[in-house]
Parts: sequence; structure tokens; C-alpha cells
Amino acid sequence: MTALTAGTLMLGTGTAQAADKYCTLAENFRAGQACFYSYGDKLTVTDMLGDGYRTVSVWKLTDRANDNKVIRTGECHNYSGAGTTKTCNYNFPEGTYGASSRYLIIFSSESRNGPYEKTGWVSNVMTGYVSGR
Repeated sequence: MTALTAGTLMLGTGTAQAADKYCTLAENFRAGQACFYSYGDKLTVTDMLGDGYRTVSVWKLTDRANDNKVIRTGECHNYSGAGTTKTCNYNFPEGTYGASSRYLIIFSSESRNGPYEKTGWVSNVMTGYVSGR
């Protein structure tokens, strides 16, 4: 299992269906799935298992031009049950650093019993470019 650690840039494996969509891979689907869309700064959280737990995406926004300093953190909660998707809209800063996005979102999904109690099911950690590649 992987946790998000402040101040550390952790790149994960996942699928990037398009240059502006980045998704986690769920561990046996118990952690659900989170996808980040750089166009519109949206994060979706899908509950993929009828186990009674909520699916949460935990994220942090880093600034590559400032030694990957964490400049913002948050969570997107889906408490609507299996087969549902929750969309959280954000307004992240834009910009480039070198030939790609200055800002990165680093996120994962996890199962929780209530808003805080973790069940132990956590997806891989995924990194997305806020301004696309």
C-alpha cells in the first residue's frame, strides 16, 4: 500500500487514456478509482464495490518550479455507494516549467469506513499534469 507523503514526489503507475486524463488502478477494486482531468481541473471518484465503504481520493498539488513544494491538499469523497461516481471541481494554477506543466497533482484512492477511518484498501499513487503535458 502507498501513502501520500508531503514534500516527496511519488510517481505512480496508472493509465493515461489521453494527455489530460490520469487514473489510478484499484487494488482488487476495493479502493475504487480516481481520475484527474487536467482540462477543467476535475477529479472523479468511482466506488466500484458494494462493500459499504466510501471511496475517497486524497490529493496534493505540487509546484515543480519550487522543488516540488506542496502548495495545496485535499480530498474528494464519494459516499453515494457502489457504481456511482462523484466529481469534484477545482481551480488549480496553470503554467509551464521547462517543456511541461509547472504544477502536478499527486493522488490516490482509498476505502474508508466513514469520513476518516481507513480500511486499508489503497490504490496506486498517480501523478497528473495540471496543464496537460
